[in-house]
Amino acid sequence: MLPLASVGAEDLEGLGNVAGGVATVAAAAGSW
Repeated sequence: MLPLASVGAEDLEGLGNVAGGVATVAAAAGSW
């Protein structure tokens, strides 16, 4: 596991975007 200090703000933002995308897809699939 990488040290937290090695994770940049851009990486955190990218992970947040991925998580948001997955949540959006899951919500859309659940609404069908």
